[in-house]
Amino acid sequence: MQWASVQDDQRWSWTVSFSDPAGTRKDLSHERVLEGLTRLVYGDHSSSTGFQLLAVQQWFTEPTEARRELKLSAPDKSLICQHALYEKTVFPTGENLFGTKLDLFEDQRPDAHSTEA
Repeated sequence: MQWASVQDDQRWSWTVSFSDPAGTRKDLSHERVLEGLTRLVYGDHSSSTGFQLLAVQQWFTEPTEARRELKLSAPDKSLICQHALYEKTVFPTGENLFGTKLDLFEDQRPDAHSTEA
């Protein structure tokens, strides 16, 4: 794998422009997503919102090496963008909010598939 790099006078940047269902023009940039992530991971959320955000919060607090192996689901990514744009969930993501696992990435961990003797 080859990583791209930027020069000292450059920075990473992207912006997506679109119209929401009400016809309002919106722009989603990497800065806005990072601000939204900060609110998601470190903010104080109500219990129903908190349940939705558990996987996102856990992923961003995992050690770097573990985080490289774990994948956020499409609904989790949608939550990040929704909270970045609107500071709330504006449409359902299709996720089941009440699972039985505390470790939402348990099935992706290397030791999850080992057999016990």
